[in-house]
Amino acid sequence: MRWLKELTILLAIALVVLGFTQSSIKTLGMGPVTSIAFSPDGKYMAAGSIAVHLIDTNTWQVIRTFEGHKLPVFSVSFSPDGKKLASGSWDRSIKLWDVATGKEILTLKGHKDEIFSVAFSPDGKVLASASADETIKLWNVSNGNEIRTLTGHTEGVSHVVFSHDGKFLVSSSGDKTIKVWNASKGSLVRTITGHEGAVYHVAISKDDKLIASCSDDGTVRLWNMKTGKLEKTLESGSQMIFAISFSPDGKVLACSREDGTVNVWDVASGKQIVQLTGGVSYAFSVTFSPDGKLIASGSEDGSIRVWKVGNWELSREMHYGSNAPVRVVAASPDGKTIASGSDDYKIRLWNIETNQLIRTIEGHTSTLNTISFSPDGKLLVSASDDGTVRVWEVNSGKLVRELESEQKHFYAVMSPNGELIASPGRFIDIELWSTSTGQLLRTLKGGFETFVCLSFSPDSKLLVAGSNDSYVVNVWNVETGKLIHSIPAHDRSVTTVAFSPDGKTFVSGSYDKTIKIWETATGKMIATLVGHASSVTSVCFSPDGKTLAAGSLDGTIRLWDVSSGKEISLLVGHGEAVNSVCFSPDGALLFSASFDRTIKVWKVK
Repeated sequence: MRWLKELTILLAIALVVLGFTQSSIKTLGMGPVTSIAFSPDGKYMAAGSIAVHLIDTNTWQVIRTFEGHKLPVFSVSFSPDGKKLASGSWDRSIKLWDVATGKEILTLKGHKDEIFSVAFSPDGKVLASASADETIKLWNVSNGNEIRTLTGHTEGVSHVVFSHDGKFLVSSSGDKTIKVWNASKGSLVRTITGHEGAVYHVAISKDDKLIASCSDDGTVRLWNMKTGKLEKTLESGSQMIFAISFSPDGKVLACSREDGTVNVWDVASGKQIVQLTGGVSYAFSVTFSPDGKLIASGSEDGSIRVWKVGNWELSREMHYGSNAPVRVVAASPDGKTIASGSDDYKIRLWNIETNQLIRTIEGHTSTLNTISFSPDGKLLVSASDDGTVRVWEVNSGKLVRELESEQKHFYAVMSPNGELIASPGRFIDIELWSTSTGQLLRTLKGGFETFVCLSFSPDSKLLVAGSNDSYVVNVWNVETGKLIHSIPAHDRSVTTVAFSPDGKTFVSGSYDKTIKIWETATGKMIATLVGHASSVTSVCFSPDGKTLAAGSLDGTIRLWDVSSGKEISLLVGHGEAVNSVCFSPDGALLFSASFDRTIKVWKVK
């Protein structure tokens, strides 16, 4: 199944899951948008991604996120009355949701592999699903019972759609074929061949006379629904085409391509009308609005673009959260807001309760590395690969000041009492500034080391920093500037450090895949925690100090019991490396930021 493997790599969201113990309760932001669908009345759009998002097409704001799948969602479909939404996921399950309330109605299980496509029958009574297990299943929507399984494809079934009269079902597959089925009997009517590569998507014209298909052979083809005869080929070339959609009147066909463009064709003449641009790569999904006035596409960069039909102007371009990997996340002291920093150089503030993006703060000119709130939650300190440390006003997003230094600073942290900002300079020393005035107060000497992570003790009297050079961990007295400990800690670069809430211990994580717990007073190692399959990127203690959370390049988060050193939980759900983790102030939630462009919220109590 070469085509399936290639598609999985391209999407970068498939994840092999072993030993699930918990799943996130919500996701802030979107990963790749793999499927979009308008509601029948056009008032909403559903977007399948890391989760399912419901968007108000009047404001183009996300008004609801449907959480429940354990892996990314590949397909979404509204029922004909618009009251239900179906989603198919890589977790091999199908879920039916109540659109008005967001509540899960049913979970349908039976497929043995990933779900690629879901589609309602025109009367809304039957749901069809297509899977990598080479089968199509028909389900009773009212009770969730499986009606029958259709077999015949010899590779994964990529897409399925009902004819508008409900009499037929059309499927596409990695076996290079299109099959037409009798929808009521489940019998095979005909097999259509001609594509030279995997067929990704099929669509049916409004009058049920034409089947459109697209393939990784770079072509879009139109077939006679009744005879299976090839009518015309609309496109040929080297670009993979992921999805196609007929306009409601059947006169226009749109296809989304791997270069991020959408090509629009006149069906009768076979001539290209326009090429719509704007995406940077991989337009995975495309659809028309029910009134035919808009075309929308969802892309690998987590964006949705909407064009006006006729003048073909880009009407909307929405990035729901970050369209770049998320490097760092921090929780406000009151636990109501999350701050995130991304590779698109922006800081975003999120309302945890509603999942809504509150504000985007711009000013940095390179990747964000660290973010921290002041104790009163009014200020935010950030450091970036642009070499600057900046202080922002949270309520307005305005820049309060940029700290002045002869050195470039890529990392920074605010002391728990809010009085100091510490930042390791490019040329070895760590500088301490006054938060209120921005004045440089003192410099901590650390020898010939490049420090890439640091943390204040809870009483703000000590500072610990990890080195990228000789892999040491240093501890200073902040008031005197005296170096208390210089510990050869790891076999590779130290990537993250954190003090326990009582200040009696601190931890370090490293590229050597280990986490180590140290006694603050003596600098002696207490324990080594081993479990991650790749580099440890971030560590944090729960507010009560009993639990340690760690994120890793292996895409997982592990929770450890501090007293015993035993792993107590494995959190799986991100599609790529986890860059940052932090607990909510009450310890009930854990937040994580990832290269998959999302922030996840986990319930840990």
